[in-house]
Amino acid sequence: MGRISKLFRAVAKDEMVGIHLDLTQPYWQVDGPKTFQELFDALQGWLPEGVILYFEDGSPDAEINDFMAKYSCQGQAHVAMNTIWPRPNIFHVPAEPAILTELSKIMEHHAEPELAIHFHVYKNNIVLLEWHDAFSQPIRLNGSIPEVQVENFAKKAGKKFRKIREDMQIHIGLYIALFFVISVTGRLVAHLLGIKIRHGDEPDWIMYITGFFSFGFVHLVYQRIENKEMAPDVTLRRMALFVVVCMAISTVTIWPVVLPGLLVSAHTEFIDVLVEIILIYIFGALFVVTAVFLASLFNKSSFGDELQKMGKFE
Repeated sequence: MGRISKLFRAVAKDEMVGIHLDLTQPYWQVDGPKTFQELFDALQGWLPEGVILYFEDGSPDAEINDFMAKYSCQGQAHVAMNTIWPRPNIFHVPAEPAILTELSKIMEHHAEPELAIHFHVYKNNIVLLEWHDAFSQPIRLNGSIPEVQVENFAKKAGKKFRKIREDMQIHIGLYIALFFVISVTGRLVAHLLGIKIRHGDEPDWIMYITGFFSFGFVHLVYQRIENKEMAPDVTLRRMALFVVVCMAISTVTIWPVVLPGLLVSAHTEFIDVLVEIILIYIFGALFVVTAVFLASLFNKSSFGDELQKMGKFE
């Protein structure tokens, strides 16, 4: 650990490297339960022997600390840490039936963040269950787990499950989709600022900044997906929601700003700008439909289900 990391109680870069679920391979995705109590009850009798529970970044009170002091053990492996700052509490606990039962009872009168923000289950060097940002993201299960076992776990948790398969075509499509989002947004911002009305056309620096920002943003989001920090289906839904919000904001802000300038300008300019704005709306709507459709393919769910998830910011 570097001196700066020690000084600011941050996690060193090498500690962010460790065992994790390989999302370049097929894996299972299960909608997470609402409480740790439900999760531990679902794990009871489902896990094989010799499994370790991994808790990260909780804010434990005295009771949880006493429990961890009694049952925590030295980890079988270093799990890739998900918290950068401040340095989180980390506990490795054997997944024994009696321990799961006791922990479930403790969580009856505790809030979930007191126990952990990130929760994983592993055996030796293999992650069986990975739950980043517990209760806000889906649970991921190792793709080697038979479907019957996954279905049994999902039934106990009372949730849906599906198998996720990622390939290069999906990644390329996602990259293009991300670039499109920023390009459309850049055009909306240009119109919102009234740059086209005042200058007749966007100056070169608008294109350069939009292009540079688009590439940077796309690369950042793509890297988060590659680093297993974001699920592709969640990313698609949030991109779609982002475009919808941008279009909604533009509807109530662009038109009052742009129309007065258009009405006093030349007729041909009025038509050109009007057509361009309408095309942006059309392409934006097409993108939303495409993104939601791709998310439904990821989850093998209906288009309507994905629209509802988008509306709930899931």
